[in-house]
Amino acid sequence: MASSLQQIGAITATTLRSLPARWGVAVVVVICLAGVSGVMISMLAMADGLERTYRSAGRPDRVIVLSTGETTEGTSAITRNREGSRQHRTKTKSASTASSSHCPPMPPE
Repeated sequence: MASSLQQIGAITATTLRSLPARWGVAVVVVICLAGVSGVMISMLAMADGLERTYRSAGRPDRVIVLSTGETTEGTSAITRNREGSRQHRTKTKSASTASSSHCPPMPPE
């Protein structure tokens, strides 16, 4: 055990003694690690804020319509063309299909 600690101490001392010869590289490494850590922390903070926003924005009287195959509102995108075709499909449903649906039929124009 003492032998292992002596070896660790000797390697650490050698590394620290040679640091002035390569100080530029050491500074670049420290700055890069700080930059990567900062980016990671900011991304995690943004993800947490977005999740809190989604949780606090929900209300019982609000409905969120998602694109086919999407699981979250942040990745869903419905263009005007798709929204128009959805209205058209809903209007052309038969009365029996519309009555069994969870959504009421659209009123005639």
